[in-house]
Amino acid sequence: TSVQWHHTDSSVFAAAGSDNQITLWDLAVEKDDEEKKEQAASNNNQVENIPDQLLFIHMGQTDIKEVHWHRQIPGVL
Repeated sequence: TSVQWHHTDSSVFAAAGSDNQITLWDLAVEKDDEEKKEQAASNNNQVENIPDQLLFIHMGQTDIKEVHWHRQIPGVL
């Protein structure tokens, strides 16, 4: 398992693990009241189970050891 916080955005981090996934999280993300109402009205249980803070999941790599942010190209892992 590897976790690295973004070097300029203190609420963002990337994580990689033995499940062969790289995930991108932003802990500052929250739904506003209108978004919560829309989600409740849609009754889509699959979306309910996904945390609002989870921005992206990359799958398809195998045997991931570490994840790091690129120092020169913003937003690149």
